[in-house]
Amino acid sequence: MEELGPNVFAIMVHAHDQPGVLHDLTEVISAHRANIAYVDITERHEGVGSTYFELEDVTDSGALMADLSHLRAVIDVEDLPSFWKLRQEDSTSELP
Repeated sequence: MEELGPNVFAIMVHAHDQPGVLHDLTEVISAHRANIAYVDITERHEGVGSTYFELEDVTDSGALMADLSHLRAVIDVEDLPSFWKLRQEDSTSELP
């Protein structure tokens, strides 16, 4: 498996937990020609699900986040540091 690099764009999408939401999210991501490098449904609680995506080849992150936000089921979209960036920061903090 190829390791993700520094050009990974990470987002967390909070949406109503209902059938078809993941399909709608990935359809928007695909329309932006972004590649899903990693995805994790992080939690489901009281009718809301949170899905973490790491995306490659994102050319306009603002437009992507806006388009995701306009989906009926989406409550919030937030950008986050990617796991790759967190691992890099962690490895440099361990240096003497």
